[in-house]
Amino acid sequence: MKRLCHCTLLVLLLFVPYLVYAQTLLPAPRNMVNDSAHLFSSEEEARIEYLLRAYRDSTTREIIVVTVNNFKGYDANSFATELGNQWGIGQRDVNNGVIVLLRPGKMPAIPLSSSVDTEWDTAREAYFTEDDSYFLYSFLSTLSDDSTYMASKINRPEGDYGEGYIATGRGMESALPDVLAARIMRNVVAPFFAAHRYAEGTEAALYAIFESLAGDSTTISEVLGSQYQGGEESNDSTLEIFLFLLICYIVLSLIWGFFSILFQSIGHAVRYFTSKNLRSQHSFLSYWGRESWQSTKRVLRRLPSRLAILLLSVLSSLSSSGGGTGSSSSYRSSGSSSSYGGGSSFSGGGGSFGGGGGGSRF
Repeated sequence: MKRLCHCTLLVLLLFVPYLVYAQTLLPAPRNMVNDSAHLFSSEEEARIEYLLRAYRDSTTREIIVVTVNNFKGYDANSFATELGNQWGIGQRDVNNGVIVLLRPGKMPAIPLSSSVDTEWDTAREAYFTEDDSYFLYSFLSTLSDDSTYMASKINRPEGDYGEGYIATGRGMESALPDVLAARIMRNVVAPFFAAHRYAEGTEAALYAIFESLAGDSTTISEVLGSQYQGGEESNDSTLEIFLFLLICYIVLSLIWGFFSILFQSIGHAVRYFTSKNLRSQHSFLSYWGRESWQSTKRVLRRLPSRLAILLLSVLSSLSSSGGGTGSSSSYRSSGSSSSYGGGSSFSGGGGSFGGGGGGSRF
C-alpha cells in the first residue's frame, strides 16, 4: 500500500507541470488591447486599439497589448510565449504575431526627464505626418540612448517600477531581435511606466516596434505575393538581363567606334605621308582632318540609329512600373485624433511562438 502511494505521488508530480502549463492564462481576447490591469482610460484604450488595427489592416502583422498585475507564477518570457500560443496571435504558417506584455510596478511615480517630455508630444503627433517623421526619429533616438535611461535611475529609490516583455512569433524573431525588443522595453517604455504614464509608454513602444519592423517581409500579403506573382518576378528577371545586355552592347559599341575612328585616322596619316601626290596637293591638316571626319561619320552611321530610342522606352517602362509602389508607412492615419469605434471582434489567426523576444524590469 505504501509503495502504491509513492507511485501515485510520483505520477502526480510528473503531470503537475503539464497541468500548470496547460492552464488558461487569460480569457480569449476580443480586442487587440487587453487591459487586465486597468491601466488605460477608455479614450487611451481606443487610441491604442485604433493604432493596432490600422497597422494590422495594412501589414497583416498582429501586435497585441496585454497588461496584467502579475504573471501568475511565470516569468515574463514564459507567460507571453504561452499566451501567444494559447491565443494563436499571428497568421498561421507565417507566425507574424507580437505580444507586448506590460505589468505596472508598486513604486510612486517618478516624473519624466525634461529632455524626453519636451519631445514626446511633438513626436506623437508628427508620427501621423510622414513629412515630419524626423521628430519621432529624434524622440526614439533620445530614448534609445542608454545614458538617458541610466540618468533617470540615479536619483530614484530602489523598488519595483514594473516590467515589460515583447514576445515575437516564430516568423518575427529575425525582424525584431531579442536584444532590440529588450532595449525598447528598457529605454522606451521604462521611463513612462516609472512616471505612471502607462498609455503613453505603450504608444511609444508601438511606434518603436512599427519603425523596427518597417521593410520586413513576413506579412501574409507579401508571402502570398511571392507565390502568386511568380510570372511578374520572372518578367522582372528577364528585364534585368535584357537591360544588362543592352548596356554591355552600348559600351562595346562605343569602344568599337572609338578604336575604329582612331585606327582609320592613323591610316589616313600613313597614307598621306606615303603618297607624293597627296603631299603635293594638300596640306597634312586639311587632308587628315577631312578624311578623319568622313570616317567618323561613317562609323557613327553604322551604330544602330534606334538604340537610344530603345533605351529610352525601356527606362520609361521601368519608371511607370515603379510609380505605383505604395509607401511602407500606409498604416499611418491622416489624423491622430481618430479613435476605434467598434467593429468586428479580434481573434488570433493560429500563429505560434517559440520563446523569442526580450524585456526588462523597469
